[in-house]
Amino acid sequence: MKLKIELDRANFPMILIEPLNAYMHWLPVTKIQIEYFLSSTNDSSFNEDWYKNVLGFNDRVSPGSVTQANYWMALLTGILPRDAKRFAQWAGDGGLDFPSAQEWFATYEWLIGFPDDADHIEQLAADPRLKPRTIQLIRNLEQASKQDSFHLTGGRHLCDQMLMRLGVMEYVYRDDLRNTYGGYGQTNNRFFGSIYEPMVDYPEPIANPRDGAQMKHYGFRLIRRR
Repeated sequence: MKLKIELDRANFPMILIEPLNAYMHWLPVTKIQIEYFLSSTNDSSFNEDWYKNVLGFNDRVSPGSVTQANYWMALLTGILPRDAKRFAQWAGDGGLDFPSAQEWFATYEWLIGFPDDADHIEQLAADPRLKPRTIQLIRNLEQASKQDSFHLTGGRHLCDQMLMRLGVMEYVYRDDLRNTYGGYGQTNNRFFGSIYEPMVDYPEPIANPRDGAQMKHYGFRLIRRR
């Protein structure tokens, strides 16, 4: 599959999802991206204490240290939807947002039609706009998550390269008004533990999380509607 790529402000790729005519993040938002935001924002509420609190749910790992045993630590979790939206405003100049449940699932169903392919990663790595650290993280997340593919029902597909399975639960809008949230995705059971049974084929929304509660296994990816 030939990827059509654009970048967010933090230098991370988004690819065109043809059925939606919209761009979506290749990965759930990572800690590198939020760190670019933290170093750029003038909002004093996003300070060192804020980030320490978030890391208390899921500690960070450097791109060069990503392995099969810790790759979920590169992804941002434990963040409230309202704070994720502040990042979205910064990362896309107001043009990025959570996908709806319908948009997320339509993307998943489209991507599961393509097998995983090393060329997808090479296409990303060949983009001259990407910084070396971005490329290193993408490559290492691909290698680490691929080793866990035995967990996946039906084999590994492009949606799995994008960590829509074995990544984190991702915030989606549950209604047309875009004011209630749910989650789509699948966490690695070694990340969240045996309390949570990973969803392994067609992900379904779980109970609506409260906006006032941070959750270890909840992150997000963003969409740019055209």
